[in-house]
Amino acid sequence: MRRSLGCIVLALLLHLFFPAPLFSQIPTSSTALDQRLVGNVYGVVRDAATSSPIAGAKIFLFDPSLLNTEKSRIVQSNGGLFFLPDARSATRRGMTDARGEFLINFVPTPYPFKLYTIVVESPGYKSFVIERARVLPGAVMALRVDGRLEKGRESQAIVFDGGSPNAPLRYRHETPDRAVPPRPRGIPYPKIAAVTHTVFATREGLIGGTTANRHVIVARDHFVALPSVRALNADDHADQFQVELRYGDKTVREPVWDVGPWNTSDDYWHPSPIRESWQDLPQGTPEAQAAYSSGYNGGRDEFGRPVLNPAGIDLADGTFWDDLALTDNQWVSVAFLWRPGVAVGQRVQTTATLNVRSAPAGSLVGQVPAGATGTITGGPLGAMYSQYFWVWWNIQWDDGVTRGWSVENWLIAINKPTAAHVRWSLYR
Repeated sequence: MRRSLGCIVLALLLHLFFPAPLFSQIPTSSTALDQRLVGNVYGVVRDAATSSPIAGAKIFLFDPSLLNTEKSRIVQSNGGLFFLPDARSATRRGMTDARGEFLINFVPTPYPFKLYTIVVESPGYKSFVIERARVLPGAVMALRVDGRLEKGRESQAIVFDGGSPNAPLRYRHETPDRAVPPRPRGIPYPKIAAVTHTVFATREGLIGGTTANRHVIVARDHFVALPSVRALNADDHADQFQVELRYGDKTVREPVWDVGPWNTSDDYWHPSPIRESWQDLPQGTPEAQAAYSSGYNGGRDEFGRPVLNPAGIDLADGTFWDDLALTDNQWVSVAFLWRPGVAVGQRVQTTATLNVRSAPAGSLVGQVPAGATGTITGGPLGAMYSQYFWVWWNIQWDDGVTRGWSVENWLIAINKPTAAHVRWSLYR
């Protein structure tokens, strides 16, 4: 928050006469699920001259919209006079250990991201500040800060713009993979009736961090991350969304508890008209894969960052090392178990009691029991219901009376589709 002397005087006068906050709230989505998302900020703090770790340094995260100008102190920075936020208005805070390392988890991060002002302080050093640092949900894309503190007084500060390529920031998944093997052909898929694709998998790590749905990561943990909140379970007790992974002779099922890598709105497992972003890509192709392999979107992700590897799924350490016995990032088979791979004209059967609605997410018109059969006559349409994004189909049930829209998660196909033409559309 650099200010000229005139701007500072004006700001103080405005604060006296108009005590409302001078900063506008960063626009974010307001759904209940989005408001529960959390992120992580971690890193290391060192002496800029000696590179020695600084223990006991304090790290503060400030919401720019909530900064209290009246209680801020004015310091001299590399860009002029600067309002240094008061520690009491910090949203989250942490402290470095003996190695100069820190981890701040449970950082409120409404979808798709939130901007924070990051301040690092230690006695005998200038304050280290990063403005407009973009924190993304989850541990896959945790924000790493490389804090190098210069000797000086508390009335001095070194300030960086978080949007600058020279800012000492990077995200956990932003590592080049020098040994990406070619995408294999004919990789064996699990023998289940679910939408399945071959995807490049990377390892998540960050023990002690929090996933986007607030799960605290433990050693050799078991879950996966996908680059869209449309497949994120609400918490670490939910398993609405699971995948089945196969590599070689190893197979495992895991819940989706985190968001990433690279993107937050790339539900590549959906058909193009339902897919939230990148609808021109083939179903099953992650945007990061297309960007890395063929320069799609200028070789960049949804945030404009150069894509350094083609990852479309991240695996917790236990899933990576123990379940699949991986030793390096690798292409794996991923079956999206909530997607049964049905189509118009197909005969289907329910695996549980299923609600039937007048429209996607519409009013309830009936129910069909587990084991009920019917024929798909329309769809698919996409719609949010009860904090989740669901894919809906119009089904004529064999009782001869019930007909309407049901979600696909509890359907299985009992024959091949008979329709020659499928009409895709998106319900809004």
